[in-house]
Amino acid sequence: MNSQYSKTELGYAPWRVVAGAILIITSWAILIYGNNMSLLLAGLTGIVIGAAVLTPPFIILFLQRVEPLAEKYFGLTGRLGLSSLRLAPRRTVATGMPIILGLAVAFGFLGILNCVNLTMTNYVNALISPDIVITQGLQTASSNQVGLPEVLLERVRKVDGVRGVTGIRTTGIQWHGNPIDLQLYDVAEWRQFNNPPVLEPGKDEALNALQGGGEIWISQAMALKYSLHIGQRLAIPTPAGTIEFPVGAITKDFYSYNGSVYMNRQDYIRYWGDHSIDYVWLVLEPGVSSMLLRDKVEANLKSDFRVQVALGSDYRDSMLKLTRNLTDIFYLVILVILLVAAVGTANSMLISVLERVREIGTLRSVGLTRRQIRSMFMIEVGALFIAGILLAIPVAASIQIGGIIFDKNVNGWVLEASIPWAKNIGFATVMALVVGLSVLYPAWLASKVDPVKALRSE
Repeated sequence: MNSQYSKTELGYAPWRVVAGAILIITSWAILIYGNNMSLLLAGLTGIVIGAAVLTPPFIILFLQRVEPLAEKYFGLTGRLGLSSLRLAPRRTVATGMPIILGLAVAFGFLGILNCVNLTMTNYVNALISPDIVITQGLQTASSNQVGLPEVLLERVRKVDGVRGVTGIRTTGIQWHGNPIDLQLYDVAEWRQFNNPPVLEPGKDEALNALQGGGEIWISQAMALKYSLHIGQRLAIPTPAGTIEFPVGAITKDFYSYNGSVYMNRQDYIRYWGDHSIDYVWLVLEPGVSSMLLRDKVEANLKSDFRVQVALGSDYRDSMLKLTRNLTDIFYLVILVILLVAAVGTANSMLISVLERVREIGTLRSVGLTRRQIRSMFMIEVGALFIAGILLAIPVAASIQIGGIIFDKNVNGWVLEASIPWAKNIGFATVMALVVGLSVLYPAWLASKVDPVKALRSE
């Protein structure tokens, strides 16, 4: 067996371990205290490079532990395959690194995407709970356009089967030089059929404060970004002058990175003089068909108002679709990772065949069949893939946790932590198939080595 590197590499220079550990610790510090996208990329890159530096000794240790098992279950072929990997660490690391880093980055990105999608799904389902939604279209969200007339509220209240109606206005203000979303609700009606994701204080106390007027809620993002807290007074510019509103509650909100302010619409009317609305939410009497009532409301309004009447479920789906469209681009990145890992593994195995011609020729001359040679290469890649999964898990967890922490620090968005086990297993299965296919040609090429020519050439 080729063991020219074993004496120098099996011990693995201590300074490399120290360098890898320092790089990972530094990257974590950047993610925890960083506040822009460049630092996020630097931190994630540092974690990946640090993991690459620390990976070799763990791979060799893993191979040492599983070599007896390989011999037990696969016989001489398994023992030879893992011995070859263990005694040539540089080649082993070059072959295994694309698999390990590919799995780690993919698992990490899948985890972040799952956290984003889960958080947004729970948020939309909690905040948007009506049976029917009347709008001018999605383009009015968070805008300063002229809304629908307030008379629309009374019009839909008179429709048989409607139990509750509330009007909502969405606009924006400038606060500390940044655009802030202003969310305005008819709280007395809104609270009857909505369960807003209030973080503090209690939900009833928060709703009472907002309904009583003169107080506001702020989003968690705004509280974190500007170090705001309950009881603090915010000076908000209005057409009637700057008004100070005490913060009565902090709520989850993902409308804006800069933050959102929730206000009773009656306060908004008082200071802005604007009675218009952007949305009308309807909740129906028990047993009433939402589809039939939607058609009835649409027929009632179409002659006098240019509106869109949608089922609450369809409206929620449309909001979530916007989020998924934004995150789907990352699946393309994961696909590229898959292809890079497969190409890197195939390339390393091809080089391995060329470097091991004499070794393969020797094995063939002592009786190993072509099939056993092919099996030996497949066992090598299989062992590296298992090692890749085991080593990728902590790196992927670091990437996912780092992304969540960074999102909180920069955007104030606190994501719900979740591990997409099914997606991770699916990706690992697909990657195993792709990597397995990519090594078929190198294994076949190795089995075709002529032992006589190989030994004569040496």
